Amino acid sequence: MRIRAVSAVRKGQSVEQIAQVFGLNKRTVFRWVSLFPAGGQIGAVMPHRLALGERGRLPGLTQ
Repeated sequence: MRIRAVSAVRKGQSVEQIAQVFGLNKRTVFRWVSLFPAGGQIGAVMPHRLALGERGRLPGLTQ
């Protein structure tokens, strides 16, 4: 659904239209559109993966 929603926005449909069609908040659609270029399909489908370190763990805190 995320990829279809992002694709529809990229093809010229408004975020408001897409949010209504898919039953989403327009903020959600804006977030998906902003995440898509950062990680391609993976960024749009699994945005939490973009923040993970090499071994799939969240980066540690440093002082």
